[in-house]
Amino acid sequence: MPAVFNINELLMYGLPIVLNSLYLIPFICVPLVLCLLTLAAVESGWLTLHPVALMWTTPPLLSGWMLTDSWRGVFLQLREICLSTALYLPFVRRAEAERKKREAEAAHVIMQTILCNPPARAPLIRRHDEVGHMARGLLSGLRDGLNHGCQALSLVYQPMHDREGRVAGVEALLRWHHARYGALRRLSR
Repeated sequence: MPAVFNINELLMYGLPIVLNSLYLIPFICVPLVLCLLTLAAVESGWLTLHPVALMWTTPPLLSGWMLTDSWRGVFLQLREICLSTALYLPFVRRAEAERKKREAEAAHVIMQTILCNPPARAPLIRRHDEVGHMARGLLSGLRDGLNHGCQALSLVYQPMHDREGRVAGVEALLRWHHARYGALRRLSR
């Protein structure tokens, strides 16, 4: 919502665009392209700017109308918003893919730490690192699932065989399919 009023600090520092090498190219090129597009529209006579004092928080499209007193200003701003979105999109997708890859790698390491290590003196949920954060998140997700009828929990039966290969019993295993981390099970040591 703040971006509607040209308050873009959330995008600049929250995404983060500033100091992120993945966004360096569009961060520099997109404003240049938009500036050249606007300059071409004004120089060609297609767009006429009126000397109007506007607050910097005037929403896009409304500011286009007020600066030009025409639908052309609105059209140009709408076109520039679409163009800048299209130019940023491949970089955002690449950054998101890299973030997901890093998260999956970290989750795998953390899951191995949580599931393969013998119980420590202090529970994992009391740790103050990434392992503790993920352990608390998993515990919270499991509690929510149990309290609200989790469909992701399932009971699986696994046959147990004796030395001759005959079924000697059945082991009941509880499986949990986590929305973010997939099927959670005890990892082999």
